[in-house]
Amino acid sequence: MTNIVNTGNASVDALAEMSISGNVTPVNWYKTILRENGKPYLLAICVLSEIVYWYRPVEVRDEHSGMTIGYRKKFREDLLQKTYNDFAEQFGESRRSVKAAFDRLEEIGVIRREFRNIETNSGMVLNNVMYIDLCVDRLYTCTYLDIPGDDEDVENTGEEIQKQAENQANKPVTKFCTSSYKTLYDPPTKFCKTNTENTTENTTENTEEITYPIIPSGTGVKTDTMDRMDEVRSFIKDNIDYDVLLQCHPTEKMDINELVELMVETIAVKQPVIRINKYDFPYDVVRSRLEKIDFHTMEYVLECLRNNTTKVRNIRSYMLTTLYNAPVTCSNYYKAEVNHDFYGK
Repeated sequence: MTNIVNTGNASVDALAEMSISGNVTPVNWYKTILRENGKPYLLAICVLSEIVYWYRPVEVRDEHSGMTIGYRKKFREDLLQKTYNDFAEQFGESRRSVKAAFDRLEEIGVIRREFRNIETNSGMVLNNVMYIDLCVDRLYTCTYLDIPGDDEDVENTGEEIQKQAENQANKPVTKFCTSSYKTLYDPPTKFCKTNTENTTENTTENTEEITYPIIPSGTGVKTDTMDRMDEVRSFIKDNIDYDVLLQCHPTEKMDINELVELMVETIAVKQPVIRINKYDFPYDVVRSRLEKIDFHTMEYVLECLRNNTTKVRNIRSYMLTTLYNAPVTCSNYYKAEVNHDFYGK
């Protein structure tokens, strides 16, 4: 079979027969979507590219004439609804890194987050579900460094975006984000404490992403048990949006605090194995699972505890088992509930 395209390069000719679709990344984003140090913010660029993909309209054609008769949106509701975990799984990043990328994009002004409480047909309430709006005017500015005919000088787009981020560095982006962009992206030093308005975190240097180890090991680091527990407690509360969780579930404050302290004890006091539901698991496995618990996972745990009607002989073991299993079951649980409400009979 003869190739339709003949450029003199076999790879180019073969690629002409492939239909590649999906995200598109304009080259100017590498000049306008920047970290505080002036380098391209690759994760934020990937996130923005995915959001733009969902906002690109789908052409609707007449079946008989083939003429374009209109356009439709890809997502179901008025705004795109996706979670930090959706992006984290897609790009192989941590939830914290994705959230920081969202903070940066919102500081630039290219997206807007909206958090809603949703009630399903079965009466179940999902709190603080994130919706994402795309600010097209700002996207246009980030995409085109020179806009012919514009009354304002837009060649300094990159500098203005950088300056805007610096001016807003000490302002929280949303009520769910107490860490400013500047605080999150100061050049990290190994196991150096960084104080924010409401939280204390440990950071370590990583070429791929900023990670947040809870219990540093080695010399020169605090090793007192109480200090380690305080560090773990601060990390967990930040990870689950503790203050917002209490506002959404004021009658379950005691349950929330008990769950937090159980996670603190389990993570801070290192031991060879931890027993979960009559099975012994390595400490690092349990710790890694508990570190993945976020706001929505905690809501799922609270609902599991609330709906349980069987007699529990060892409540601590039951709570730990629920916490351990929650990160791998909560997403499918909510999807099943939503699918039942929308599509079930």
